[in-house]
Amino acid sequence: MPADPTLPCSDVRDRLGAWRDGELNAADSAAIARHVATCATCAGDEREMRALAGQVADLRTPAPPSFARRIAASFDQATLTEGSASPGSAPSSASRRANRSAGLRVAIAASLVLSAASGWLAATLWYAQDVGVGRLQHDVVTAHLRALATDSTVQVASADPHTVKPWFAGRLELAPTIRDLSAAGFPLAGGRLDIVDGKRVAVAVYRRRLHTVSVFMWRAGSLPTDEQPKTRSVDGYNVVAWRAGGIVHWAISDLNAAELVELARQM
Repeated sequence: MPADPTLPCSDVRDRLGAWRDGELNAADSAAIARHVATCATCAGDEREMRALAGQVADLRTPAPPSFARRIAASFDQATLTEGSASPGSAPSSASRRANRSAGLRVAIAASLVLSAASGWLAATLWYAQDVGVGRLQHDVVTAHLRALATDSTVQVASADPHTVKPWFAGRLELAPTIRDLSAAGFPLAGGRLDIVDGKRVAVAVYRRRLHTVSVFMWRAGSLPTDEQPKTRSVDGYNVVAWRAGGIVHWAISDLNAAELVELARQM
């Protein structure tokens, strides 16, 4: 069954989270549901989002009842101690010690609350980032396989970076990283334009023996990417992502991960 043509995949991906959380009206929710039921790509994104949500939920450990009782007792003790002294009288040493002890318990309780809140915020940010990385990774792998399947890995064929790099001028708002890596065993084959996350990106294509390496590049945005190469594996393909000079690089190939990281370091 073909995917629902009334909604583009980019719109569906942007609204998957709201759909899963029940934040859409009935008509929009039904349209998203129809699309996901008939589109393997968006269904995969939804399954990945659901799996990540489950992992985040597993990280949340409810505080024991004794924790809440200790916080309440600390505040109650502080209040009672402050009111125990007669008006106008100097607090006794015992009263001062009790005040200090109560204050310490309140400070500890407050720090525990802040620690729990920080953990929740870190988990939330990790979840949002990981969903974004998963979507980009899916698009990069799909684009690489599409180029291989259609024999359209390059639009400008040349081993000379001074031929390939100027070809992108006027086609993109960035100057992609194009290197002559033949001395390192990665001869340049050329370059092409492709689409990742709904945006036009640059792709430099290298060879390694009988293997093809696609290096996708776009301007670094809000999604953080490590400056050091970070490796992932997807369906038999290795993916290495890194950031340099304000540009995000994603290299993908069926090469082994060590060789792909070597290419990333050479660039």
